[in-house]
Amino acid sequence: MASSSSGPGINGSLIELTNTLYARCAQQPPGTQFDQRALLALNVVPKGKDQDQLLFECMQKLTNEGLFKLLTKDGRVIWRIVRQSDAAKYRHFKPVTAFLYKPDLR
Repeated sequence: MASSSSGPGINGSLIELTNTLYARCAQQPPGTQFDQRALLALNVVPKGKDQDQLLFECMQKLTNEGLFKLLTKDGRVIWRIVRQSDAAKYRHFKPVTAFLYKPDLR
């Protein structure tokens, strides 16, 4: 099958996008919590009509791999990065389906 450059929705490109997003988050100070807005502000996920869906797919993959922990704070979904060396502790949990929302960006 030929490789397509139509965007990160392609499986290989999604993996690359997910890895880049994790690496960028890992550069932030320890204990940083990320909401959807903060993740998009990292400018890793390409802007466009599929931006929210791509972010959802990346965060779901990272959460299921134990590399992010899904939390809520004040009724909002947030994530906290997990070091790769600690991720194995979270891999035994059943995969979760996170959800994203359109934040009020006023």
